[in-house]
Amino acid sequence: MRKKLSGFTLIEIIVVIVILGVIATAALPKFSATFERTKSAEGKQILLSILNAQKIYFLENGNYATDINNLDITIPSSSNFQAPDGADDATGTTHLGQITRGTSGSLYKLTIDKDGVFTCTSGTINCSQIGM
Repeated sequence: MRKKLSGFTLIEIIVVIVILGVIATAALPKFSATFERTKSAEGKQILLSILNAQKIYFLENGNYATDINNLDITIPSSSNFQAPDGADDATGTTHLGQITRGTSGSLYKLTIDKDGVFTCTSGTINCSQIGM
């Protein structure tokens, strides 16, 4: 009498692997958007620090610093963002600080105005992915 072997066939295993691959492919954009929102929070924190330093600079000098080096602030280097820039002009009409995401190329650019309002300019990453 022959003993019946139990187990999975090769076809069943391949089908399960394909199904898991489809599920993983559907979930990956959600995870990458979550990671990008976390990284953008770092940029927003840097811009808030610049805003506070710009307000102090304005009180002392009557205008905003166009060069970030004129501010009394130390911004640590970031692996996610390029070095930030100061105000667009001494009146700060457009923004008081800006920072670009990505070390090569522009994934997106964050700016902050006098009122603390953030603006995002899309690059290769759409700003809606970071909740803006």
